[in-house]
Amino acid sequence: MIVELFEKELQANALLRSLYQNSKVNAIMVTDLDGYILHINESFQFHYGYHLAELQGKHGRVLFTEADQAKLLPETEVQRVNEQGFCRDRN
Repeated sequence: MIVELFEKELQANALLRSLYQNSKVNAIMVTDLDGYILHINESFQFHYGYHLAELQGKHGRVLFTEADQAKLLPETEVQRVNEQGFCRDRN
């Protein structure tokens, strides 16, 4: 349901759609509040080699090494995004 809401918002908002779809540098991953992947843009797919079908519905922790998972970095990033609205990393 949340995926459909996001896609509906992309269709309704030309500026958001343009930023999301036309970004060449910014790899964007959209998750729910718990960190489950809803969508990735083409830049994300290009830079990291994943396709939406591989990641959609999985927790973002799948993108972290086992060592980073043990340090709870995925959960820390989800918390940071929920508090600040974004997160930058170099994982």
